[in-house]
Amino acid sequence: MKKRLFLAITLPQTTIDLFAGLPLTVPENPLVRWTKTENLHITVVFLGYLEKENISSLEKEIHQVLQTMRSFSLEFAGLSFGPRGKSPRLIWAKYKDHNDFSETIDRLAEHLQKKGFPPKGKLWKNPHVTLARFKGRIDTSPLPSVILPPLRATQIDLYESKLFRSGPVYTKRRTFHLTNKLDEPKKVWRQKVCE
Repeated sequence: MKKRLFLAITLPQTTIDLFAGLPLTVPENPLVRWTKTENLHITVVFLGYLEKENISSLEKEIHQVLQTMRSFSLEFAGLSFGPRGKSPRLIWAKYKDHNDFSETIDRLAEHLQKKGFPPKGKLWKNPHVTLARFKGRIDTSPLPSVILPPLRATQIDLYESKLFRSGPVYTKRRTFHLTNKLDEPKKVWRQKVCE
């Protein structure tokens, strides 16, 4: 049985609570579908569908990379429509680009590709949270100004995504801790939930 997997930075609850109130601050529009608060995250790498029996091997390869990567802080940049172009279809909470975030993605993608677990889709190296999706034209007036403290990324989580008519449901499977120094890798990784 195949599992749909991705790696992500989990947001602190204080940040999730703030984002949860944003729909009340913008004009109501039936074309806009807001992301459920429990699904808010910063995607690192989308891994696609993988056979259940291969997930353990995947986790070992992820751990091999992430135990050498240092933790980092992402500075909040603000809300925006995206992607750039004439017809945006998303509302993003954007964080400023960061070399360690980009390097983490590059190292993971390169290593997993070599080990037979190639990432799927585009590698987004500009950290962001997808707050909402919409179809058709909507009012793209300036979005509310939001102030957030830096987001400290000390771990990256492996999620399973199950797709339903009501929307996707994400379940955290594993947590991989980043280290404070490149020459002091952590040797312990933690199992979260469900097989």
